[in-house]
Amino acid sequence: GAGTESTEGNLRLARLGPVRIRIGDSNDWVGIGFAVQMEFDSAQQFAGGGETKSNSTTLEFRRIRATLSSSFIDGRISSLFQINMTPSSFELIDMWFAFTRLNFAPRRIGQFKIPYDRYRAQSFAALSFIDWAPTTRMFGSERQIGVEVLAKGGFPNLEYAGGIFTG
Repeated sequence: GAGTESTEGNLRLARLGPVRIRIGDSNDWVGIGFAVQMEFDSAQQFAGGGETKSNSTTLEFRRIRATLSSSFIDGRISSLFQINMTPSSFELIDMWFAFTRLNFAPRRIGQFKIPYDRYRAQSFAALSFIDWAPTTRMFGSERQIGVEVLAKGGFPNLEYAGGIFTG
């Protein structure tokens, strides 16, 4: 849900969105999401040692993301479309479609993060700091175009992913 119960019993907002619009009486839905990450940087140089006193302050948008997602036929067909709308780097982030015929072998095709580890598979919005750990670049997990077969849970509670990607 969008909120959590406080100790006084009042509802307080823990997270906003994404918004899901249900279609009819089924479990089908279309989701709309939006996330913004800003960075504030302030530096102060004190006078001394041949340096003059100076101050600099910047506030910039690190990420502005809009998402459109869907799930139909009890989750058997799903999709995600995500774009970065930051003026300095307008780009397609994710665009994939997933098809499930057998619960233990759903297939996904499109552009998405390759399934290298759980840490990098999460959203930037779940990070404690503004960016990923520096070591993640060494291990990959960047977005690529590809096809994968994946499973989470199910019998006997297996989780796996395998695929063919462009990079």
